[in-house]
Amino acid sequence: MTNKLLERAIQQHQQGSLKNALENYHKVLEDDPKQTAALHGAGIALSQLGRNDEALHYIDRALLLEPQNATFQNSRGNILSQHGKLVEATIAYDQAIQLQPDHATAYNNIANCFFRQKKFDNAKKAYQKAIALKPHFANAHFNYARLLIELENYHQAIAELKRTVAMSSHHSAAFSQLAHVYMYLGDFSKAITYYEKRLALEPENADAQYDCGLAHLKDNQFQKAIDYFTNALLLNPEHPDCHYSLATAYLQRGDHKEALLHYLRQLEKKPQIECYYNVGVLHMYQERHREAIDYFKQALTLDPNYREAHLNIAAVYLKINQIKQAIEHYESTLVLKPNDSEIEHILTALQKKEAPPRAPDSYVRHLFDEYATYYDQHLTLHLQYQVPQKLYQAVETEWNGGKAEWRILDLGCGTGLCGELFKPMAKELIGIDVSEKMLITAGNKNIYDKLENQTLQEALNNHQGFNLILAGDVFTYIGELDDIFEKVKKALAAKGLFALTVEKTHQFPYELLQTIRYAHSKKYIIALIKRNNFKLLRFDNIVLRNQKGKAIEGYLVLLGL
Repeated sequence: MTNKLLERAIQQHQQGSLKNALENYHKVLEDDPKQTAALHGAGIALSQLGRNDEALHYIDRALLLEPQNATFQNSRGNILSQHGKLVEATIAYDQAIQLQPDHATAYNNIANCFFRQKKFDNAKKAYQKAIALKPHFANAHFNYARLLIELENYHQAIAELKRTVAMSSHHSAAFSQLAHVYMYLGDFSKAITYYEKRLALEPENADAQYDCGLAHLKDNQFQKAIDYFTNALLLNPEHPDCHYSLATAYLQRGDHKEALLHYLRQLEKKPQIECYYNVGVLHMYQERHREAIDYFKQALTLDPNYREAHLNIAAVYLKINQIKQAIEHYESTLVLKPNDSEIEHILTALQKKEAPPRAPDSYVRHLFDEYATYYDQHLTLHLQYQVPQKLYQAVETEWNGGKAEWRILDLGCGTGLCGELFKPMAKELIGIDVSEKMLITAGNKNIYDKLENQTLQEALNNHQGFNLILAGDVFTYIGELDDIFEKVKKALAAKGLFALTVEKTHQFPYELLQTIRYAHSKKYIIALIKRNNFKLLRFDNIVLRNQKGKAIEGYLVLLGL
């Protein structure tokens, strides 16, 4: 009877019916208190139920009866390890190994203890011994891989993890770990492959859906990322980070409305500094300046040293002409990153210090990289920007209409607003810009024969023989134009044309305005024209754009050789 009851208890235990198994183990022990298999089974079941103190009591009773039983010592180590008593657990595993030197499981378990104690050399030797004793021990390979990751030996870790899944095709943790490693290494395509293998095993696991979404987000597959994040939220509406990642995917896809909605939902569930910051940025894009300021302030309340928040709140204050507040936050960014040439340049303008000869190239590059995605729409719809059209009208009078015979160099070509108009005149049209993102947008329009990422000075040094050089709204980031005019003259062919615009000031020779833009005096431009022996074909007063309801005046100049 006792043997049948024990067999039933073991069967129930194996089937996961822990309480029924425990009840039958107790019945066996009522008949035979020295039945070590029942004592051991009861100890394991109690441990699985989280009752570790009771579990240890039963295992110790079994060991009193069979002190040479390696399996009992191993189980004792497991319970102590779960209790966080790693030193005692290590002793128990070591005793199991002494009793049974080929006990691969005990070697794996003692290695786990060493790992948790950061005794990595000991852990490595024990994992290797477990694998040597039992080459197809999937969990030993998996745990060894975890150690290799900790030691930053990623490629060997990948090999161990691949061995793990080859031995155990349902080892979801190994698939997940493989994906994590590939994510860390930046191989998002392979990460996706292994996250999807894990997801095939655990389709109802919200975290598996979420991880798959993150990999697609990193791989710039925004719609797929959105789909996986949405699945994760359906499975777990309280997922702590999913709204944030979903918002980020929508933001990357250009859907600002949905991005804002999910950032705000994330703030309801789990306030994050990045959420406050990103909501501020979205309000900033929408010209909702006061709301943007409020969210940037909340980000700065959580982290007063959040440099990006200081930068953006400063930019918003500048937009609404609150110069004092803008200066305060730009100065804070300079404290956090001393000698930042871009911020020093901005502060020079805002504090009306002596103007440097030009803006740092990095300032112009970053400004237009950020601006590239909505540049055309902002200029044409919000600023009523007409510089390309006015330049074209001025040059058209010098063009023998109908023939695309000119070599044209478009300095600071941006997204190609000038290039679109001048394309019919060109047998070769080359665009130059320091912003890679602007050049990508221009390239998508298929206007230019060549697009080159370099400064104006570099371009003029590298190119000659142009019939027309354009500089539409480019010199707002360069004050001193002496060198530019000299280089333009050398780059022009005989009878070549130079068409440019500048913002107007009466201060000689130029001024760095609080808009962080340079303006040039008519007297200075005339002096440059004379010094370089250009023919003055036109010198027109024009409106460059409308800003904050005010017409910004400038000069359109057309010169010839």
